[in-house]
Amino acid sequence: MNQAICKQYDIRGSADKDLTDEHVQAIGGALGEFFQSRGETKVIVCQDVRESSPRVANTLIRALANTGMDVVDIGTYPTPVCYFATHHLG
Repeated sequence: MNQAICKQYDIRGSADKDLTDEHVQAIGGALGEFFQSRGETKVIVCQDVRESSPRVANTLIRALANTGMDVVDIGTYPTPVCYFATHHLG
């Protein structure tokens, strides 16, 4: 996996090259384990309007669910709505 895609607050890269289904599954699995180690049981997934977003979001959701996380998919929204949902939905 291209380590350069990992930034301080997010993951950014080419969806077709850096965020393949295998990579997204690995990221989702690691995130699920990380959240659970912190006592979290629920995670919110939000996507933007890029063509690759549904594929990436669906793969991420499956990977998170496979770790036992309760995944709330809020759909396609701008980032501030995702932040609001995170706080509003717990």
